[in-house]
Amino acid sequence: MKFTIKKNKFNIERFCSKEKPLLPNFSDEKFKSIYFHQIKYENTKTGGLRFKNIFKKSYKDYPLISVIVPNLNGKNLKNTIDSILKQTYPNIEIIVIDGGSKEQNILFLNDEYLDEVDYWISEKDEGIYDGWNRGLEVALGDYIGIINSNDVFYENAFNYLIKYIKNYSNYDFILGAVEKHKVYAGFRPEEINLRFNIHPSTVVGFFIKLESQKKVGLYNLKYKCSSDYDMFYRLIKKQKMRGIPTKGNEVFGKFELTGYSSTLGFFDHLKEEIQIRYDNKQNIFVLIYIFIGRCFVKLMNVIKN
Repeated sequence: MKFTIKKNKFNIERFCSKEKPLLPNFSDEKFKSIYFHQIKYENTKTGGLRFKNIFKKSYKDYPLISVIVPNLNGKNLKNTIDSILKQTYPNIEIIVIDGGSKEQNILFLNDEYLDEVDYWISEKDEGIYDGWNRGLEVALGDYIGIINSNDVFYENAFNYLIKYIKNYSNYDFILGAVEKHKVYAGFRPEEINLRFNIHPSTVVGFFIKLESQKKVGLYNLKYKCSSDYDMFYRLIKKQKMRGIPTKGNEVFGKFELTGYSSTLGFFDHLKEEIQIRYDNKQNIFVLIYIFIGRCFVKLMNVIKN
């Protein structure tokens, strides 16, 4: 397949093509891929390279990496996009899914990033996980990552990513180390029956094969603050998928502890975790053990402090 090379605003080369790729289609997939979302509202705004019939696709030795950027009036959206554009790997597509930001907070995409963002849409949605799902539906890459609009990738993130993609092609997903005040790394899937804190982050460091994502399905909108936990439970326990962590010094980026989830309390998170485990048919006695154990630890910490 033919492609052309264009340089972005940071003078870094990117592959692109006037040839429209076929939509990804896999056996047993739980959602369909689309090129564009159907517009729901009169005030919906949208744009990007795809509307100029410029697409990204995979090539030999250069798998396409899709990066989804969910946003709602994010003050650091430009920094997030720039951190993607600064990656030296040449085959990346950027998808911005905006939940209906004020015009001044989103229309700059048509000016400053007219030739940089592959697809963006701004309209009211059902929350952060709906934004993630809408990004997954239009992603065309072999691998997909998500980065919130308050977060950034570090300079070598995609160099590390491609190394792991090439060396561990039989794995379903890659878990890069992530900075959250301090650096978190590793992966402990054997602990998922008792805790969900088994990996650095579901965003910034997490990249999954599109084929694997389509087999496990979309994020469940029933859960308002922990749908990513439900996703990992299904990945590991139900689909038996495998992930590989990077080394602790191979940090993909920085995750800011902000957003809706950070505003909720201990019992809000615990209640939703128990609900997720119950819905996935985990043993009820284990759930009771988790609930009592967490409450006891919380009480001890309160007394200690």
